[in-house]
Amino acid sequence: MWKKVTLGDVCKIVNGGTPKSNVKMYWEGDVQWLTPKDMGKIEGKYVDLTERQITKDGLNNSSAKLVPANSVILSCRAPIGHVFINTIDMSFNQGCKGLVPTADIITEYLYYFLFSSKQLLNDLGTGTTFKEISGKTLANVELLLPPIAEQQRIVAKLDATFAEIDKAIELNDKRTKEVKNLIAQSQNQLFLSIPETVSVMRLGDVAKFENGDRGKNYPSKKYQIDEGIPFVNAGDFSLDGDIETQSMVYISEERFNLLGAGKFKIDDVLFCLRGSLGKSAINKSIEIGAIASSLVILRAKQNIVSSDYLFAYIRSDIVKNLIVQTAGGAAQPNLSAKVVSNYEIAVPPLREQQRLTEKFWLIREHGLVALDRISQKSQQLIELKAAILSKELQRKESEAA
Repeated sequence: MWKKVTLGDVCKIVNGGTPKSNVKMYWEGDVQWLTPKDMGKIEGKYVDLTERQITKDGLNNSSAKLVPANSVILSCRAPIGHVFINTIDMSFNQGCKGLVPTADIITEYLYYFLFSSKQLLNDLGTGTTFKEISGKTLANVELLLPPIAEQQRIVAKLDATFAEIDKAIELNDKRTKEVKNLIAQSQNQLFLSIPETVSVMRLGDVAKFENGDRGKNYPSKKYQIDEGIPFVNAGDFSLDGDIETQSMVYISEERFNLLGAGKFKIDDVLFCLRGSLGKSAINKSIEIGAIASSLVILRAKQNIVSSDYLFAYIRSDIVKNLIVQTAGGAAQPNLSAKVVSNYEIAVPPLREQQRLTEKFWLIREHGLVALDRISQKSQQLIELKAAILSKELQRKESEAA
């Protein structure tokens, strides 16, 4: 017999937390630690590995909790609605909640219910900067619960249907990779076409290098705010080299004015020296901003190279290979501005640079159009899963009424 229950009736809801970031003994352990950002990169419905791990000390000295394997983890802010089943014991930050099912509900049925309820959960979210759904609100969400045997039949049917959709999504993912490889190969070919007779110079001779301010005025987390002057790190760079604002943090004008270095301008190239080595972007939209200490600014000397040509070169396989050869550090590979400034760059006449960069941007534009079409198809397939799921649950509920 079907019965109306709340999530709080059939799950134990667990809040997440984050160990102090400045305590090294809390990090790089063997406890998986999930965040909404991680969840946005995961495919399928299961998770067993996270981007960062914490130690048992980090777990015991923070509000983070461990939920047992075969629970469900839901992102409850920024954004609301990512949902996965953890196949091993796992912790997570305060942007997530763990739902530990009781014997009344099977984990996969709970997963499918939450997957189909993304819009409902978002509607229940509150907040000004970003929406968040609280544990209390989540616990009061109602659902119709069938007997265990019926839950198993529903899950089996949905698994079979979703497997076919997942095959189509996997094919789309393969196409995405192929298009990205084609874009990179086409752009790299531009540099291979430059005659060997063209003069070669050091990056330090064609661009001014400027590190971020790493002194006492560095904007640590306590100075980072939700609005103000952009404070950019490599996490704000798209894979295509744009600067994105979704997760950006800001600093006040007062804090910005205290900085003695690391202030970027329009057409500056930003390059990552630590962490995501070589990840780069060109600033085409932000009038003023500051960089995190992991980045360096490359400001093209316009009488020698154009900013666009410099950016195209920085993203080429030539530089990627140089990074592999020159990166130092074992635990966390890193570069220095001095090392990068010694990389060599072919410097054709400015008119030839313009011709090459026009082709570079044209390749990128056509590639992004193709990637957008593939992405739309993938999104339609994901929406189809939600529609099928919602219809199936509604049909079963109607039969049970």
